[in-house]
Amino acid sequence: MGLLSAAAAVLCRSKRAMLLLLVLLLLQVQVGNVNEVSAAAAAAAEAAAAAPTAAAASAAAAEGPDSRLCTVKSTEGSPCSSDPREHQQQEQQQQQQQQQQPEAPIISDELLLDLLRRAEEIRKGPPEGPPAGWEVLSKNVNCIVYRRKRRGQSDYEYAVWGRFADISAAAYLSTLNSLPLRSSWDSTVKDIQLLQLKQTPAAAAPPSSSSSSSGGEGEEVNQGAPTGEGGPQRGPQVYPVGGPEYEELIYWRVGLPWPAKDRDFVFARRLRGYRIASSSSSSSSSSSRVHALVCGQLQAESDAAPPVSDAVRVTTFEAAIVAFPDNEEAPEGAPEGAPQGGPEGPLGAPGALDAASPAEGRGGSPQGAPRGAPGGDPEKKGVTYVALHYDRSR
Repeated sequence: MGLLSAAAAVLCRSKRAMLLLLVLLLLQVQVGNVNEVSAAAAAAAEAAAAAPTAAAASAAAAEGPDSRLCTVKSTEGSPCSSDPREHQQQEQQQQQQQQQQPEAPIISDELLLDLLRRAEEIRKGPPEGPPAGWEVLSKNVNCIVYRRKRRGQSDYEYAVWGRFADISAAAYLSTLNSLPLRSSWDSTVKDIQLLQLKQTPAAAAPPSSSSSSSGGEGEEVNQGAPTGEGGPQRGPQVYPVGGPEYEELIYWRVGLPWPAKDRDFVFARRLRGYRIASSSSSSSSSSSRVHALVCGQLQAESDAAPPVSDAVRVTTFEAAIVAFPDNEEAPEGAPEGAPQGGPEGPLGAPGALDAASPAEGRGGSPQGAPRGAPGGDPEKKGVTYVALHYDRSR
């Protein structure tokens, strides 16, 4: 009888439940089989549980399709109105809010910072053997080319270090990043398209003077970002310049001579400027000073640029061009006679380089510039660059 009491408590919620209870009692009297009574009670409980749902569905159907939609949205926690016009306005507002929210970038903040740290290692030198396993592959008056085994891989990644004395960091990056301009002077470009441009979330606010001075001469261990060879990397404490930031999605096809096949890329490209955090009020007030401009690139996918049969798709790709304005900042350990020049060719790969006149000077900073000053002016002449490149095809 305990089972019947429990079933009765559930079933007595409707007239239909009362009829089912009478059926149960008749079954017990006539059959007297506990198993049959239990099965009938379970079936009756399921029918009673379904009855409120069916009733709610019937009521919603009677009220119309907008009411059914409202019922569903209400159960999901979304506000809903019985007025179709108000419902349409709510949906439009939600769509506008979603469009206004910046999408998460393909190139993360951590990767941008890690690319900067790797470039800083190479910039500090020594030129004949930077730390973290880099070896000199080629050297001339224009630049030095390095290579090292990719961590966890059997192939190599490459880096180039050089300097221009007669152009600014901003002009240098603008020349390399302008797609129409690139196709006008780079003969290896077979096709280049901007597939998408999206705004990325705003950068974090710069640190306060107390937090920036607590790290000891502006130094920090970059523990939150990926590390290069040899564990955590130390470098100046930096923060983003700020302002709106964007990420591009680009298709790039590089023409190669026979018998090699063309290579094509789909990759994201993101630019961010960094300043050095300093407790000095005089240095922090110089808003034109920038430690580095980092242009990171990473493989991506897009339905607008599927693989083609007559080109080899590069599936793994990571590159960066890091421009250090050195007109007011001397790189640590930079020797007199630092090389000048700049990369040419697809995606920062070394190629034909402009020879610089010895009269232009090859020091790390112009005569009389304050050594160790927190950054330089990206609009003034003088830039030291580090280009990083790694790719792999299927």
